Amino acid sequence: HRALHSSGTLPAVVQGTFQGETMKIEIKNLKHSEFASRETHCYEATVWVDGSRSFIAENDGHGGADLYTPLKGGTMSEVNAVLKRIADHHRPKLSKRNPIIGTEDNEWIEKLSVDAIAEIVINDLVTQKLMGRDLKKSLKKVVLYRDNNDGKVYEASFRGVKQIEQRHIDKVIEENPNSIALNLSLIHISEP
Repeated sequence: HRALHSSGTLPAVVQGTFQGETMKIEIKNLKHSEFASRETHCYEATVWVDGSRSFIAENDGHGGADLYTPLKGGTMSEVNAVLKRIADHHRPKLSKRNPIIGTEDNEWIEKLSVDAIAEIVINDLVTQKLMGRDLKKSLKKVVLYRDNNDGKVYEASFRGVKQIEQRHIDKVIEENPNSIALNLSLIHISEP
């Protein structure tokens, strides 16, 4: 069994409150190309804000900025207004993140454009969604469990097994009695 490192949150939804305003941002209909993702994610997704389809976000994966396109019948000024709301809402949160290596603080975030802030938020959602897909796929092949003695997460695999069944989970817990199987709580990750 090997220890795993965990990062990211699931599902791919960002929620929060800023100056009395609550905002829920989701990405749906994510199309991602792993082989074309060179410097950035190569993707296309519909961005939903507060339960409404807002615009299409995409990137060609070659390191350039994200492109934002209005929905059919929409205008670029409507997209820009939503991007500004996203930036105004998330700039303070981004400023509170740990500083990037090589910088002393996050003052540079205050200088970022509206598009750049929105790109950080949307790319976090893309990354979370992809991690969720990978985790869901992994949980079909391995048992993830948390050892309550050391607090670490481990995985147990079974040779020749294509689909984890309850008997596999039971065996891992029997061998590691002070553990919790994570497959039980994570196997039902929803993907809109």
